[in-house]
Amino acid sequence: MKKYSVILLLFLSSSVLLLLACSDGNTQDRWWLSPELVPAWAETGKFHTARWDGGPIEAEKGRLSGWPHWQEGDPKQVLKAVSSFYGKETVKWAKQAGLNWLWVTWSVGFSHKTEQKQWDILQSYIRECHKHGIKVTAYMSGANIFHEDVAKHVPESTEWYALDKEGNPIPYGAAKYNRYGITRYMADTQHPDWLPYQRVRIRKALEAGVDGFWIDNIGSRKHKKSIYELIDLIFAESKSFGNVPLVCFNMHRGALTLARYTNCLSTEDGYEPGYYPNSKNHNEFIAQFDAMENRLELPESDLVCNIGILKYQYAVSQGWRPSSVEYGKRHNGISRMVDVMAPEKWQLSLAECQMFHNSLEPYFEGIFMRDLVAGDDYAHSCLDAMGTYNKFFTTYSHFYTNPRSLAPVAVIAPFEGGTTERDLITWLNQLSRFDIQYDVIFNTELSAAVLEKYRVAILPANVYLSSSVKAAAREWLKEGGKLYAFGDRRAREETFQCRLDSPTTGIKKGIIRYYEDNLSAVKMADTLKSILQPSALYQIEAPPYVLHNAVSQQDSGRTIIHLLNYNQKPVADIRIVVNQATPQNARIYSPDFKAPQLLTAEIINKKIVYRIPLVKTYSFVVL
Repeated sequence: MKKYSVILLLFLSSSVLLLLACSDGNTQDRWWLSPELVPAWAETGKFHTARWDGGPIEAEKGRLSGWPHWQEGDPKQVLKAVSSFYGKETVKWAKQAGLNWLWVTWSVGFSHKTEQKQWDILQSYIRECHKHGIKVTAYMSGANIFHEDVAKHVPESTEWYALDKEGNPIPYGAAKYNRYGITRYMADTQHPDWLPYQRVRIRKALEAGVDGFWIDNIGSRKHKKSIYELIDLIFAESKSFGNVPLVCFNMHRGALTLARYTNCLSTEDGYEPGYYPNSKNHNEFIAQFDAMENRLELPESDLVCNIGILKYQYAVSQGWRPSSVEYGKRHNGISRMVDVMAPEKWQLSLAECQMFHNSLEPYFEGIFMRDLVAGDDYAHSCLDAMGTYNKFFTTYSHFYTNPRSLAPVAVIAPFEGGTTERDLITWLNQLSRFDIQYDVIFNTELSAAVLEKYRVAILPANVYLSSSVKAAAREWLKEGGKLYAFGDRRAREETFQCRLDSPTTGIKKGIIRYYEDNLSAVKMADTLKSILQPSALYQIEAPPYVLHNAVSQQDSGRTIIHLLNYNQKPVADIRIVVNQATPQNARIYSPDFKAPQLLTAEIINKKIVYRIPLVKTYSFVVL
């Protein structure tokens, strides 16, 4: 057994804990922050996750939250389907969908006494999943209290509520309370009795054999101290069980970098991708996805993607934390509990996540789950579609591991998060629609070694550099780097020790192009293409709804170019043009076709041209 740094958990009494959490986020003694402790099955490219909510407490949670069709009397048979979901048959469905990592509903905020029935059901269900090679994460609310139930069994819990300025309990915000009144409150996660109560849930889950925890309801920066304390508690408890669970919080834009404190990360801030050229009212159509997407410009494209947040998540992961994203928003504005994405849309979503080093978290609750339980052909065709892609990813997992980006552009992001992070992710999603290849680099991690990989860097407004990083950036500029800097003029002049009187300022071999405000995504894309394309290592000649991602694998000497067709109508004669004289072996792989195919190379104008015969939804080319 590996020796870890000692973390002490002192019990002053049976109900009071002293945790070694640091409110400033110091991770020096966090022994779990090691790539070596991530199990092989959870390495990038090898895991295929899903939300797998269910059981009696999940059904009751939905009913008391006023979710659509979760009604008294169960006219749509949703409650029955959700309550009975954890049976052997549904493990087969997970295998059908090619999944090897599920989250199950462990604790949603009821009392231990009420949740015990759920825990008893899950004991055998977790064993069944493990028997089939499926790992299991315990979903646990970090701050919800169904106050009537908990007060009934734990009277002192009425002192645990978070209070507003008027001293009133704060309701959970994402429920409709018109039917039963306010059914759940937010906990004061700093109350001395709260963590001891959570500790029971954690230990029960570890005793049941879970492989990790997925924590909900406290994924914002204002709860940073509580997040750190809960993480410390989980890992302290896990040591007595001899395992290292994968622990993630449901982080939202503005707080994604808090995941650096743990060994896994997740967000539900994605939305249904696709190409929508026939929407009647473009502005209303985009507004249906997410209010955050309107903080900046509306996109000058009918293509909707999640590449910005996927790249951001991967930057947070540092390449070793397992990262997953749920696509919770639907293009038609209908609730995910009612609207089921089409089979081919599930495939598009899975491929988008996979080619940018994340895993999709499919959502099954509500009508989708009801139809699966009822044996509906369409619902099961969605599982089959997922299975086709996930099993393809598993077969060729060696092409997805240890990717090294070939992007020539670095976008500098704020490690401190907040509104700047939210706005930047919106902008990156829009920039990505124009097939710009870039990496997200945090302002705290810039160095000469990092910058030398890139030809262009973008420094958005309200993103600032430390003294040591400023020096590295100046040296990179002197050696020929091109920087696009936005924001406060005086701050930028101080950073780069030059006057920015004109839009373009030369610094030895390099240049700074300064603007007060961030360029629109379309203007930035046009500018970058004019700089990068003339000397690019390769070019993709394809319709605007086909995007790509290029990576290398140093250990094998491979270059892999992923191609994703957001239109999902087969596209013929895509070309990859490589600026070199000697043809390479090239083969194309796709879950949409039976077998890999060799590609023939042509020499045209002293360049190597590979013609892709057909791309339906997703393919990748190995050079």
